[in-house]
Parts: sequence; C-alpha cells; structure tokens
Amino acid sequence: MDFNCRNLTSRDRVLPTHNTYRTFADLCRHHPEGRDWRRVVQDRQSFVILVAPHGGNIEGGTSELATEIAGEELSLYCFEGLRPRGNQVLHLSSRRFDDPGCLCLLEATPVAVTIHGCAGSGPGVYVGGRHGELRVALVDALNQAGFPAIRDATGHSGTDPANICNRGASRRGVQLEITRGLRAEMFAGLRQAERRVTTPRFAAFVAAVHIVLRDHTLQVQRVTAHRD
Repeated sequence: MDFNCRNLTSRDRVLPTHNTYRTFADLCRHHPEGRDWRRVVQDRQSFVILVAPHGGNIEGGTSELATEIAGEELSLYCFEGLRPRGNQVLHLSSRRFDDPGCLCLLEATPVAVTIHGCAGSGPGVYVGGRHGELRVALVDALNQAGFPAIRDATGHSGTDPANICNRGASRRGVQLEITRGLRAEMFAGLRQAERRVTTPRFAAFVAAVHIVLRDHTLQVQRVTAHRD
C-alpha cells in the first residue's frame, strides 16, 4: 500500500507489547550491562537531547537515527539491546524508563526528543509529546521531506508527564514513533549487520529532523538574548 499523510491515521499505529520489567534496576538485576545491553552517552550540554530508549536490537534503527540526528552538536542517550535474539525482554516502557544516568542528563537539558520504532508495514511517523510547537514543526517538516507524519492521537502519544520525552528540564518534549516499514526503507535491512548500510531515505529523514531542532534552538537563543 502506498502511504501518504492523508491516509495515515493513528488507528494504524500498533501499540507496544507487554513489558517484562517495571524499573531499570529490575532489568539490570536480570540482564548484565555489556552482555545483554549497553549505553551510549554524549553530554554536549546542548538545548536538545536525542534519546533512543529502545535502541540496538530492540527497535532496530532507532539508535542509529538518534545518533545521526544528534551529530556532533546535540546530546545523546541510547539504550541498546545486544542480544542475538529476544531483545524485546529489554523493552522498558517510556513511562518507566528510569535509568539514573539518563534522568540526570535529561534534568540538565531543556528538551528531549525520543526516537522509537512501532509496527506497520507502510511508511509513517507518529509524532507525540507535550511540546506542541516542536511537534507541529516536525510533522510539517517530515511531510515536506516526503515522510508521512501525523500527530499521534493514541493512548501512547507521549503526553504523560512521566514519559521519558517529557523528563527534560522544560517538562515538554517530543516522541517520534517510526513504523517498521519506514525504518526498513532507511537501511539495507533491520538486522544488526544490515543497519550499517544506510539509504538516501535515512539521510533525508535525519536532515529533516536535525534542521527543525537546530532552528528551534536558534529561535530560543534569540529570544533569550533579547530578554537579557
């Protein structure tokens, strides 16, 4: 099916599966760091941080996207599943993702943008979170770049204050849920080795999101400078 923003609806969004663990500490008791998972952290003291809480082999392609969008300018946190199979057991819901290292970094950063993967064979992006201005800008930019995107209106739209995307200093962030179909278009495949090879769709998506975040940061800096 050929998707575009007119026939993409929140009803197409498949909701997350059951979570095995309720806290990060509980997950760590059963799965050692370095064997089953790892963290990638870059504190660049930026206005925006990119977060992939289900990266690596959990939701394939999300940590690669977060890393590339962050580039050398923005702070980054990725939790990456390393298991050869069964990585879904490492999925900790966004409202329960309480890694102290991640939360500490978020507290020092005004805005968080989280990158997630969801099911769906067609290309689509569901944009949620409590930061209305940034959410609208990302929906517009992604559609203009050829990526069907709509506001996420499901019960998992990232508007809960406890959601990891809203744990930055401003308590307003953005959640991008990217369908499996669209992520598959960005890589040679979604297996770990295949994700080392990206396509032009990957570069176009990264550019569209990065420009919005850069422009938003510059706008905030201008407003702050004017007030001073």
